[in-house]
Amino acid sequence: MSKGLELKMVGRVTTKKRAATYERFSSDLQKDKSIDDQYAENQRIAERIPAEIIKRFNDYAKTAATMFERSGLHNLLEAARNREFDVVICYDQSRLARDTEDMSHILKLFAYYDIELWTVRGKASTLEAHIYAAINQQQRDDIAINVRRGHNGIIRDGKIPGRPPYGYKTTERKGEIEIDLHESAVVRRIYDMYINGMSPRAIAIALTNEGIPSPNGGRWNFRTLFSCDGANERLGILCNPIYTGKVIWNRRRFQRKPEGGRIGSKPSPENVLEAELPERLHIIDSATFEAAQAVRMKRKKNKRTGRVPFLARADYLLAGLLKCGVCNGPIRVRGKADGVTYIQCVSAGTHGACTHSRNYRLEAVTQEVITGVCELLRDAETIKATLASHAKEQAAINKDKRGELAKVRAERNRIQLRIDRLVEAIETSDTPVAVLMAKLSGLEVERVALAERERLLDAETTVVDLHPAAMKAFNASVETLALALGKAITPEVRAAFRNLVDTIVLNPTTKGEPLDFNAYARPGALLGGINLFPAVRTAEKIVQERGLGSCSNVSCQNSQDTVQQAVFIGRWKARAA
Repeated sequence: MSKGLELKMVGRVTTKKRAATYERFSSDLQKDKSIDDQYAENQRIAERIPAEIIKRFNDYAKTAATMFERSGLHNLLEAARNREFDVVICYDQSRLARDTEDMSHILKLFAYYDIELWTVRGKASTLEAHIYAAINQQQRDDIAINVRRGHNGIIRDGKIPGRPPYGYKTTERKGEIEIDLHESAVVRRIYDMYINGMSPRAIAIALTNEGIPSPNGGRWNFRTLFSCDGANERLGILCNPIYTGKVIWNRRRFQRKPEGGRIGSKPSPENVLEAELPERLHIIDSATFEAAQAVRMKRKKNKRTGRVPFLARADYLLAGLLKCGVCNGPIRVRGKADGVTYIQCVSAGTHGACTHSRNYRLEAVTQEVITGVCELLRDAETIKATLASHAKEQAAINKDKRGELAKVRAERNRIQLRIDRLVEAIETSDTPVAVLMAKLSGLEVERVALAERERLLDAETTVVDLHPAAMKAFNASVETLALALGKAITPEVRAAFRNLVDTIVLNPTTKGEPLDFNAYARPGALLGGINLFPAVRTAEKIVQERGLGSCSNVSCQNSQDTVQQAVFIGRWKARAA
């Protein structure tokens, strides 16, 4: 008799799955309790799986129409890439996204890392998740259509939905407005000044100097008066026919841009709705309004043609770094004349609220800043003395710039999401690959620069003494930067300079006098060392990694992040410019 084969059934050892929950509510008019209620339901779902909740992610007052600017969701996806859990629990799929493209991206990532998605309906299959994504997007679109229909009805009744234009105020009855006696007098005065020859900029300066509050309660800006191209949500005061009783509604349609997630506007002539207000709500007569438009058109015809457009913010080395030595406000590009770019204090040029009104040649300022900053940073003794003084003040100044780290992290998350989407486009889009790869390379430069900035800001929370070897390495970095600045100002060089220098204060001087600067460096660059030119992934490498870049985990609430005040490293005077 042959010996039988003995078989044993080995029981499967079951353990609870690791779970992460995600909660979100849309409007700041809702209560934080909504997050707690969703989490309570998610806990019940976890018991059904069964799973142990090890992480929570949430977003407060954030729309699901886009993935941009949602730190909680970005942290969830980054934790998924790190395989920190097996299950994502979300009470309703609409909490994650109300956009089919965004939901597809999330589901792809979950599938790649073998992560299950559970909702109140149970485990979501791929087909079910895509169906609900389409339903949620349609619901979002339907809500927008119904809101627009309701607004149109209010307009037809001779009322105004939302905040009324400057010169009017709301009444106790919804949608009804009445003339504000003080503001309407200002409106009439603005028209009189403009018709009698004053420019919008001069009018704005005059109103600011008289202490008259602008529509937003602050200083007047000429664009508040003269936004007539329809590029903004609200027409400027000098271009808005509502003051003659004519309401034009739905001039523009607002939509989120696929790249960047910011809301942009487009002309919407097919949806324009016009209505007439009662005569008691007319602030000026039609003749005054037409006279103002005639002046505007005459100035437009006389305007010099062929002007070179202003430099974009990211196109010059000192963008965002220059500050006024009088008001501490920003100094920006004012315009070009005869091929020369000029910069000026914004408060002086736009608002007339600062005495530092001189225009400076951008090229001359840039060259002197490069020379002066590099000379200051080469002085080891000065740097050591500066850091010693800075250390004593550290406890008092930690709170001065808490928001910068949060902004850098949010922007890096935004760039990472754009990289992910470009990688998906390379796989599925009909757009030429070379075009997408070029965009990918540019975004990678931005991501690496922001990651280095974030590292520096983290370093600024700790004060340490500089070791001689660290000082030697720092000097070598300065020399490398100085050589690079002497050549073409590439995005990499600009990023390195901005990670080293925090602020350049331009003190007022008269024409012919030497330029007068104060320079402030980023303490993290001095204390924590600086990698001026961190390694940048090639577009090919990003595609190989499937867009799964290195983004650090960031809490969705950054209120505890602290960074240090910039370190003053010296003052110098340059040649006259």
